[in-house]
Amino acid sequence: MSDGGAEAAQWSVPRWLPAAEGLLAAIFAATAVATGDRLATLMAAAAAVILAGFAARDFLVGVRVSADGTGVTVVEGLARRRTVPWAEVVAVGVGGRGRFGASANMLEIDTGYTVHLFSRREVGADLVAVAEALETLRSAALSR
Repeated sequence: MSDGGAEAAQWSVPRWLPAAEGLLAAIFAATAVATGDRLATLMAAAAAVILAGFAARDFLVGVRVSADGTGVTVVEGLARRRTVPWAEVVAVGVGGRGRFGASANMLEIDTGYTVHLFSRREVGADLVAVAEALETLRSAALSR
């Protein structure tokens, strides 16, 4: 993205995470090959495929959110990037979600018609700090 006259920032998956996911995928694949039990083989193979998919996505599309003076770029779906001009961003904040007795906070970027949600794992930083940095960039861009 161009800088649009303001500071640029980006948030991504921690670098160690795809390596850890890939290592676990290899361990599960080896387990699938080594075991003689059909159910264990099936479960280990499924876990290996799922972890390998996560590792590939996190390696190839590590940067989940980036922003500058022109807008914010977010990852949608598996790997599609979408740049949203600041004028279309309605709100940026951190919202909590509760389900099955557990709660999780998510970074929320509301564009009026779509809410983009990101976990701490996806941005690799404190969600409140990311939301504040995005809101600072947004405010600076809209005040020009």
